[in-house]
Amino acid sequence: NNNNNNNNNNNNNNNIYIYIYIYIYIYIYIYIYIYIYIYYYYIILLFFFCKYLYQSVSIETNRNTVSIETNHRSLQRIIILREFIDVNNNIQMNEISFCILNDEIQKISFMKMLG
Repeated sequence: NNNNNNNNNNNNNNNIYIYIYIYIYIYIYIYIYIYIYIYYYYIILLFFFCKYLYQSVSIETNRNTVSIETNHRSLQRIIILREFIDVNNNIQMNEISFCILNDEIQKISFMKMLG
C-alpha cells in the first residue's frame, strides 16, 4: 500500500511539471504571435496610409525639391527630393520620398529611374 502511494505521488508531480511546461510554451508562443501580428499590422497600415495620402495631396515645386502638403491631422508633410543628373544626354533621376508622420521619418522609399 505504501509503495502504491509513493508511485501515485511521483506520477502527479510529473504531470504537474508537464502542464507547467505546456503552459509556458503556449504563453510564449501566443506572446510571439501577438507581437509579430501587431508589428506587421502597423507596417501594412502605414503602407496603405502612405499610398492613400499620395492620392490626396497638393504639390508645390521648388527647383529640385518637391514639397507635398496635406491637411491630414496626423501627417505634417511628405517631402520628395529629386536629383536630376545628365550623363551622356541621359537623364538620371534619383527620387527619395519621405513619409513623415508626427515629425518622425516612418517610411523612406528610394526609387531610381533611368530614362
